[in-house]
Amino acid sequence: MLLLCSSGVTLVQEISGQNSPPILTFQVSPIKHIFSRQEEITVRFNLRNDSPYAVFVSRKMYGEFVDITILGPTGEEARWSGNGRIDNKAYSPQDFAVLKTGESVSAKAVVSLKDGVGFIIEKRGRYRIKAEYSLGPPAYFAPFARDAKVPEGGFRAKVATFCVETCGTPPQSK
Repeated sequence: MLLLCSSGVTLVQEISGQNSPPILTFQVSPIKHIFSRQEEITVRFNLRNDSPYAVFVSRKMYGEFVDITILGPTGEEARWSGNGRIDNKAYSPQDFAVLKTGESVSAKAVVSLKDGVGFIIEKRGRYRIKAEYSLGPPAYFAPFARDAKVPEGGFRAKVATFCVETCGTPPQSK
């Protein structure tokens, strides 16, 4: 069910036992499947408007508005190095976009350790990426959104995988 608040600028997706279509579809995918050790792990983020409304979104999809977890080959969380993941700088209009129905915006980012900041990815094997996009409090962004709707809540991507050196071979059944 889709609810609009009285100001007309906030979209809320309510889970009420029925499968409502998502307002936004968020996708995360590595730029390739297998990376070598010491290679930068680059990920593509994509956000698509699946609602019948124009929606206000951020173009910044790494660090600020995306919560990302990387799980290593044995299921442990990859450690983060560097300062916090959120950059508290002032935003510019270029940091945001208004997506019409069916439109999308995408960005690439290096998620592995680069210049002292990023996830420490050292072991060989398969890694899983869990990510969720959330713009934050709609009331904060409403003045910038004008007539566009500001989505509320988080939008999870399907888990993506990549490998370092090898993906390992599943055991063959006999």
